[in-house]
Amino acid sequence: MPIYGKTGANGAVLVRTNQVILIGVYGDKQ
Repeated sequence: MPIYGKTGANGAVLVRTNQVILIGVYGDKQ
């Protein structure tokens, strides 16, 4: 997941908080 590398620690928190949104975006892209 490039988001983790780009945003770093702060991104990890956002990813955990917006897990559902990210899953929807990744699912739609892939």
